Amino acid sequence: MVRLWMMAILSIGSWSCSHSLFSSEGPEHVLVPTLSWPIEVVSRGHGFTEGPAIGPDGTVYFSDIEGSQILRFNPRSRTTTVWAQNSHKANGLFIEGDWMYACEAAGRMVVRHHLEEGPGSREVIAERWKGKRFGSPNDLAVFENTLVFSSFYWKGVLRKGDTAREIMDNRCYVVDLEDKSIYAFPQSFETPNGVVFDPKRKVLYLAEMKETRIYRSTVQGAQIGKPELFFDLRKIGKGRPDGMAVDPDGRLFIALYGMSDELLVLTPDSDVIGVLSTGWKTSNCAITPDGKTLYITAENQLKRVAIPLSD
Repeated sequence: MVRLWMMAILSIGSWSCSHSLFSSEGPEHVLVPTLSWPIEVVSRGHGFTEGPAIGPDGTVYFSDIEGSQILRFNPRSRTTTVWAQNSHKANGLFIEGDWMYACEAAGRMVVRHHLEEGPGSREVIAERWKGKRFGSPNDLAVFENTLVFSSFYWKGVLRKGDTAREIMDNRCYVVDLEDKSIYAFPQSFETPNGVVFDPKRKVLYLAEMKETRIYRSTVQGAQIGKPELFFDLRKIGKGRPDGMAVDPDGRLFIALYGMSDELLVLTPDSDVIGVLSTGWKTSNCAITPDGKTLYITAENQLKRVAIPLSD
């Protein structure tokens, strides 16, 4: 524990932070260091934003769940336009090559769109498991032609008249993108949420929101190993993790929706780097391939952070 917190409060190049190690009430009330990274709002005035994903040209796509739209932010012109209407309340997005994958929370399925062909190219990837419809697909990630997505029953986002629960357990699912075959994680979760791959280390991270834990699985081709506990946020007084991102150095960025205005950063060894104050209802995040820029969805805004160098 001493090594963890000493590492976290040291200034590592420009990774500066503040806060004392512990509160006066004892070690169970640890104060996590605060990262002093400037944040700018680059798009505002939307409904509830989610699912940022970065296209090959640097364009940032993100969901407006309330408006049932997929939006597109151009970092060069600093303008935001509507990319897709009637997105069936798309939540998590992921871009791999020329394809955008989307979890349609209200549509109860996972789909993909060809970026150049636009929303009209929508193709269903997964809508049933063992003949039963999903609850509400939430977040997803793709690695080496394998797609993993989380799903839990979220009645509040489903269409009126289409709220029947067919799958009783909340799970994560694995889709082989070549033959569209699907298998489910044998473990069930209360509220499986954020999903992200670390391609260099060949691991998958999964956020369990209500249990306030992060799990990690090994990845071998299309086979995902049994999820093992990676980090319990309760030990640092944090809770309800949502969307996540991994930078090229393997650092894990976790939007803490339950803490409303914080984003937690961990090392690949589960050491705490610190928290970034991000704004109300922080839901998700994405990092540019060069690892220099972090995009954050929070409430009705899209935000941008220049990530300081770690060396």
